[in-house]
Amino acid sequence: MMRIENLVADCRTAQIDYYGTDPASVAGVDRKRYLTAKVAGLATEVGELSQELDWPMWKDRDEFDHDISMEAADVLIFLGNILAATGVSDEILQTALDVKDRRNRRRAIGRADA
Repeated sequence: MMRIENLVADCRTAQIDYYGTDPASVAGVDRKRYLTAKVAGLATEVGELSQELDWPMWKDRDEFDHDISMEAADVLIFLGNILAATGVSDEILQTALDVKDRRNRRRAIGRADA
């Protein structure tokens, strides 16, 4: 079972369990193909998520009232697979999120130098 707090590690384990390949060990041309396929999958899932949100924003639409969690989960799984294959651990990702969050918070309160 995948847990958000262990997204990268759980995606890596799933790839090993399902396909018998550790994404972190894929190298050379195979790595490029693997990453290209995963990025294409990620882009597809982001597109499906945007469809769920009834993109574009300027279209007339009813109140947003449905669950997008399944599409969001697909996006996270593809992202987790990419991160696992490129050596980004859950800990590294958490550190990056913390840094970006601090910068974004500073920008939001008018400290653009963050």
